[in-house]
Amino acid sequence: MAEQLQHYNTTLLQHDLKIVIACNFITSPANLGMIFRNAEAFGVKKILLSPENASFLESNRFKKIARNTSKLIKHEIIHSLANTLNTYKLDKYSVFALELTSKSKSIQQTQFSKQVCIVLGNENYGIPATILQDCHQQIHIDLFGKNSSINVAQALGISLFELTK
Repeated sequence: MAEQLQHYNTTLLQHDLKIVIACNFITSPANLGMIFRNAEAFGVKKILLSPENASFLESNRFKKIARNTSKLIKHEIIHSLANTLNTYKLDKYSVFALELTSKSKSIQQTQFSKQVCIVLGNENYGIPATILQDCHQQIHIDLFGKNSSINVAQALGISLFELTK
């Protein structure tokens, strides 16, 4: 019979990628908590948050879902996503908007560099056009159902899997 492994007896993988996640005002503390969980599980270096998300970090819902990952992964409140993305571009990061658009390419067909910033949009409105134009490329996940989108935290998990595989 197989033995269930725990944190202390599991060999975790490593990668040499520098991945940053930029959140464009996530409206749910639960989604933000899961974004932190996914980011920590896939070795993300930093999460950038909008000022509106600062209070979520103290939310019981966030804390329950994040399961202390906010203590393990760097995060920063930024006041201008556009300016911050430009700084990352100057530092040679490839900036990808995770958004289905008329110009987006399938993440499964995307080549990634060693330094990547993934921009996540608001659950209801996505990523604003002004931010989309600041990104090098717009990427999407190929879906097979009748709905054109999935939960932002689930989309991030799938994207990080594709990026790190």
